[in-house]
Amino acid sequence: MAYQPSTISSIQIAFYFLFTSFIFSFLGCENNSQSGDYFQYNILSNKADLHYVDQEYLKALDYYQLAFKHRSDASYHLFRSAVCALKTGNDNLGFQLIRRAISDGGANLNYLKSFPDLQGFHSNPECDVIVDNFPKLRKEYFFK
Repeated sequence: MAYQPSTISSIQIAFYFLFTSFIFSFLGCENNSQSGDYFQYNILSNKADLHYVDQEYLKALDYYQLAFKHRSDASYHLFRSAVCALKTGNDNLGFQLIRRAISDGGANLNYLKSFPDLQGFHSNPECDVIVDNFPKLRKEYFFK
């Protein structure tokens, strides 16, 4: 009887791909985590994102703040939390979060200027102060 190689089904390939992806992402989590549990960060930031999309800015801000206890260097979520604070009238916190997005998250100036939901706040004089201080804030990111 001649040797016949076994065929690998697409289900087996998919399972293998998912399994190896999970293992590599699990092993890499420690490197992606700034301070705490990366999985918990993802859960909380995803909940925050859902509230953000539904324009429930106070709830979203609460979840972002909880997420930042596990990781606080994601400029995208820092910007989104800044939008939440600004839209709920907490301008001081909002602009503080924008500064953190630059100094902790490494956001560049074009990203700040083009972030869609921040467009309405560029006329605020505090935005000019942030843009003027951008080199200093960005330097903090690179020299941590």
